[in-house]
Amino acid sequence: MATKKSEDLLWRIAESDEVEIETRRDAKSPLHRVTIWIVPTEYGVYVRSYKGKKGRWYQEAIANPLVTIRVGRRKVTARAEPEHNPLVIRAVNAAYRKKYGERWPMRPRKC
Repeated sequence: MATKKSEDLLWRIAESDEVEIETRRDAKSPLHRVTIWIVPTEYGVYVRSYKGKKGRWYQEAIANPLVTIRVGRRKVTARAEPEHNPLVIRAVNAAYRKKYGERWPMRPRKC
C-alpha cells in the first residue's frame, strides 16, 4: 500500500511531460529504465505502453508489478496494474489527448 507521501509525490510527478519507469522481470533480472508519458485523471495516475502488451516495460511490470516512476532525483515506487474498466480507459485517453495534444497517439520510438 502506498503512503500518503508517496501518493502525493506521484501526483506531482504526473505533472511532468515525460517520466522514466524502472522495471525488472524479477528480483534477479537487470533493471530496465525507459522514458514514458504519464497522465493524472480523476481515477488516479496512469501510464501506457505505446507498444501495448508487446512493450518490454509493460511485460516486466505485469510479471513484477512494483515499478519506480522517476523524474530527475524525484522517484516513487508504484504498483502497475492493467486497467480494464472502459470508463477509466476513456478518461485516460482523454487525459492523454489533453496533455499531449497533437503528439498523441504516441509515435513509436526505440526503447
